[in-house]
Amino acid sequence: MRGENLLATLRLVAEVLREPSFPATEFEEMKRAALASAEAQKSDPSALAGVRLARHLQEYPRGHPLYTPTIDERVEWLSKTRLEDASACYRELYGATGADFVAVGDFEPQEVATAVAELFGPWRSPTPFQRVASRHFERPALDQELLTPDKANAVLRAGMNFRLREDDPDFAAIVLANYLLGGSTTARLPARVREKEGLSYSTYSTVRTNPFDDAAVFGVSAIFAPQNRARVEQAVREELQRAVRQGFTAAEVAAGKQAVLEARRLARTQDRSLASRLAGYSFARRTFAWDIALETRIAAITPAELNAVLKKRIDLSRLALVAAGDFKKSAASAGPGSPPAASPGAAAEKPPAPPRSSAGSGG
Repeated sequence: MRGENLLATLRLVAEVLREPSFPATEFEEMKRAALASAEAQKSDPSALAGVRLARHLQEYPRGHPLYTPTIDERVEWLSKTRLEDASACYRELYGATGADFVAVGDFEPQEVATAVAELFGPWRSPTPFQRVASRHFERPALDQELLTPDKANAVLRAGMNFRLREDDPDFAAIVLANYLLGGSTTARLPARVREKEGLSYSTYSTVRTNPFDDAAVFGVSAIFAPQNRARVEQAVREELQRAVRQGFTAAEVAAGKQAVLEARRLARTQDRSLASRLAGYSFARRTFAWDIALETRIAAITPAELNAVLKKRIDLSRLALVAAGDFKKSAASAGPGSPPAASPGAAAEKPPAPPRSSAGSGG
């Protein structure tokens, strides 16, 4: 928005937050939309694979705030939710006590600070805030198939838990290793699966961490035609194993460091990205000295150090993999006696896969 509209926007936001009307017609419309979306996910490969992997890796019990419900459970919960439940939840939980406010742009800071204090200062939270801690779960390997008939695309979701907090000395190396594995179009996984072999529409990797708890998750995602499933899985496993066993070259590390550092510096020049980062840092009680320290650490990483951290943290014997798609149709179209598709490359690098289990598309 334009800077001159900030105060008027704050007043409108304060009115909506502090004096919600909860109209019944809009609640029912939102409920119908949420139910329709949840019902559609019952046959969506991406949703099914994501939920199955999350439920395998994060074993929070039912009733825990971080519990991952099945799609059927979500439908059941949404169906039973009433307007009275939503309004009661709002009355009991919402308020501005301890809230953080961040604005980036062209405005008068003192004027905005005064307005925020006047508009939100008296809005007290009925229930004291307590952060919900994340847990690390030691989880075994998994290789599971979810069938989604008549879906054109298939999805692979893979992941594993490992212990790492963002103040760990290895954090900078993990950020760089993830970038080199699947954080750009030229990274190992997309370069092999998408660019070299043309097997997927997208392939990438992620690392999820937080500032407070040593509960990190490494993940890989790919979207592909169902008939390419075996080759995609093989290529992903081979590239991960090759990275862990052989490491990255000095040239890869140098190019990766430059790209990661440039991307972080560019993000600090963009208002939306900067506001988001400031909000996160406010909650974590950080300053931009954190950025300076992290980027200094990334710049100093050697190939030997990076490869040692990757081997230490990523245990592929615990990799959980879920593939969702119309694999029966793709198998039938291949015909009896058709040889299995194989990808080029070092087949000896492929780690052994755990026994496969199969499930339907009910989540």
